[in-house]
Amino acid sequence: MIICIGYLSGFGIQANYTITDSSDDNVDTFVQGGVKNPSNGLEGLSKNAYNIIAFYDKDAFQARIAYNWRERFLEYRQGPVLGSNGIPQHVEDYGQYDFSASYDINENITVNAEVINLTNESNLRFADVRERVVNLAYSGRRYQLGVSAKF
Repeated sequence: MIICIGYLSGFGIQANYTITDSSDDNVDTFVQGGVKNPSNGLEGLSKNAYNIIAFYDKDAFQARIAYNWRERFLEYRQGPVLGSNGIPQHVEDYGQYDFSASYDINENITVNAEVINLTNESNLRFADVRERVVNLAYSGRRYQLGVSAKF
């Protein structure tokens, strides 16, 4: 949605929400003492995910900030032997902010900047229960500055 009223002209918002109800009725039952059954949900699919984007686009200037979130999900029904010793492996809820902006100096030259993972979020993988951390990854903030030219 773009707002086109007076001083709000150029502002907009975009949002989406996804709900996934997945199952594999032919999946092998996982049985191992002291380990929770990972259910029959498909690997790699979160039940809930959403994105919210606010932007400004007017004349030569454009800016955008986005929040992307994904709920915890089953990564491996039987995890890799190295890391989770073959038990189910999950990825924890994850959300991050991204920001980008650009300015058209003229019709041929544009400068732009982008920051991915603005708040420096980490990504947690665990085996069976959250206390069994398999991997805690910090990808860090990523910056990009650029100039585009049309000839």
